[in-house]
Amino acid sequence: MKKKLSDITRLALIYICCLIVGTLIFFLLLWSPIIKDNNDLFFRVVFLMLGTTALIMTFLTLIKLKYQRNNSHFTYRDVLLICLLFFFINWNVYGMIPFNVSRSNSIIILDYLYKNQGKPLSKGEIKTYTQKKYFEEYDSVGMRLHEQLKAGNITLKNERFLITERGVLVANIFRNISGCYNLNNSFLETTDTPKKNKP
Repeated sequence: MKKKLSDITRLALIYICCLIVGTLIFFLLLWSPIIKDNNDLFFRVVFLMLGTTALIMTFLTLIKLKYQRNNSHFTYRDVLLICLLFFFINWNVYGMIPFNVSRSNSIIILDYLYKNQGKPLSKGEIKTYTQKKYFEEYDSVGMRLHEQLKAGNITLKNERFLITERGVLVANIFRNISGCYNLNNSFLETTDTPKKNKP
């Protein structure tokens, strides 16, 4: 029983250490010169997260091959689980807080009210500030178009934007998935039939 507890403790420590070290490496990469242009932040974060996951997997596999060949308490299943845990924990934290903070109207409103604590503001004042901050200063439409171009969902032709076949596929996937969750307010939901322009 003592040996089993010892093995479980050792295994738990491996999991915890790998998750902490992996997250620290990920943060160091985020603060490194690799990320210079915030316009592509989403794609760079995905790339860095996948790269860090691959690094953890390589390191653990080498450790397993060299030192624990005949030891069954740490298996390749653990290597896979550690990598999956690292990726999805960091992905969920990033998606829930930093990703929303960088583009959410709700955060702009919250920040505006925070800066004006004790001063009641009208809906019109908040709306004017939000529009100026989000659409003019931040150029949210330009940023989103840039992201969609990078993703291949839209294309630029004669200074005009067109949705690609990939974009149609992504829109349909998103629409169907949001429909499964009974989402009442989806910007992809429409009663109009899309018109296909002739080339």
